[in-house]
Amino acid sequence: MTDATASDAGRSPLDTVPNANSPHLLTHLLEMVARGVRSSRGLEEALGVDPRTLRYYLHAARWLGLLSDRADPVLSPEGLAYVYAGAARPDVYARVVRDHPFLSTILDRCGGHAPDAGTIAEAIREADPALAQSTVERRASSVRGLLLPALQPAEVPEDDGQLTLPLAQVPRVTGPQGAATGPGRAFSPDLYRWVLFTLLDHGELTLGHLRALLDHADAHDIPLGAYVDLATARGDAVRRDERLIVTPGAIRRRDLAATTTSVILSDGGWRTAYDALRDGRDDPAARPYRLWYRRLVGHDTTPDAVERAVARVLEDRSLDAFPRAIPDPGPPPLAVERPFLDAWEASGLIIALPSSLVQVWEGVRGINRRLRNARTRADAVGMPTAAYRPAVVHGGLLHPGETIPRAITDAHALRWRAASRSPYVALLTALLLLPRLTDRPPTLRRVHGRWEVTRGRIRHGAVLDVLDAFAARRGWHTSRFPQAGLDADVLVSLTVRLGLAVPTDDAVWLDDHAFHALRHDDDARALATPLEALAASLDGWLSGLERAARRR
Repeated sequence: MTDATASDAGRSPLDTVPNANSPHLLTHLLEMVARGVRSSRGLEEALGVDPRTLRYYLHAARWLGLLSDRADPVLSPEGLAYVYAGAARPDVYARVVRDHPFLSTILDRCGGHAPDAGTIAEAIREADPALAQSTVERRASSVRGLLLPALQPAEVPEDDGQLTLPLAQVPRVTGPQGAATGPGRAFSPDLYRWVLFTLLDHGELTLGHLRALLDHADAHDIPLGAYVDLATARGDAVRRDERLIVTPGAIRRRDLAATTTSVILSDGGWRTAYDALRDGRDDPAARPYRLWYRRLVGHDTTPDAVERAVARVLEDRSLDAFPRAIPDPGPPPLAVERPFLDAWEASGLIIALPSSLVQVWEGVRGINRRLRNARTRADAVGMPTAAYRPAVVHGGLLHPGETIPRAITDAHALRWRAASRSPYVALLTALLLLPRLTDRPPTLRRVHGRWEVTRGRIRHGAVLDVLDAFAARRGWHTSRFPQAGLDADVLVSLTVRLGLAVPTDDAVWLDDHAFHALRHDDDARALATPLEALAASLDGWLSGLERAARRR
């Protein structure tokens, strides 16, 4: 037994000074715990560290009081405050440091200034005289690394390289406003806007998903029928068995989900009711829309008040010029029951970037738990998860019609499942593959705070906009809500988490291990040909845009 372990034996972990020195890695650990990753294996995979390093940082988090003193990692109130503090994180961290008995003693000796390693080492020797000198010096260096962010934010040491990218925060739309209670819940435009947003995010919803949405809005006693009928009457969805499938028309007019007002003004039933109100007719079909009038203009629903409110919203446009939600006359959504990489050449696919993809951060164990639940509770009430088996839309970890697997064996299998099934992961991987295939490839770079596709000095634009435009050129329908869905930071972080990409200072590149697997690993090699073909198609399309720009 070493001097350090001998000295620490029999003592509470909270009494021993930790051996962790990276505030950045400590922060990533806390964020992972906040996302529900609790197992040692899941945290090791999420952080990219070995078991010993994970133990060091779990100890540091408990020592600082950011995790509760329990076997499983659980955020303490201080830890919750820190994780969700946003821009105030430095202030919260400084308070945690000041409130820590050992650290506050050191700060008092230094008059609140940054202590040197010698001062910290002296305090450690006083607290534990049995420690060897080398152990004291090592832990003094660690403590100084944890102290610095609370004193000199500008002098925090650079990240140790174990995680280069921050874990992006997942944007979430807020719950329905203004109609979550009261008699109008059965036919509320606010509730319907929320349903429409979620439908666009995932591409399809089961009746169990729809029930969960209404329950979340405290509309537990409201039947589903009115919202199912409204979605189909507007042409936002078609019903297939017990599912609502988003339509190409709803995708084209997806900006309407941005506000309840735009949902109201685009609705054909409301427009008919508006004409009846304006003409002074008592149309029975218009009566359910009385709540919609009040939502638009307040309690005064006289014809003049409604007309003035509509004029204010539309400014100089006429209502007839505002987009109208109507059923699509075209063919039903195309269902291709193959992985996206096997089906990408087909026109008419509906692809999505569902928010459930962030559950990949839970690691193999978390995904397998969700797969197990999906097999045994296929019709359960709840939001779509990464284990959802779609009927039509390509988006997550399972392709349409796929039998839910019993388990994903390891992180390697999860990586290639995501690359073959999830269209945006596949598209980004194809983009990152191009530097290995061509001499003058487009690259993914961080430009003025956002991820852009560039080639030399040519800037093609934000990566998700570029991928959406390519999808449109291929004849696909992109069911994605840009204002509140997953953003490029999340997508890039996902590819890093999966082991498909490696970030540098201002760019992201294909992970060399992933590239080697595409050439030599039996499971991955099957994806190499379709990925290279997809990459070549993307590169050819970008080259065409560049030639057209030069001609102009």
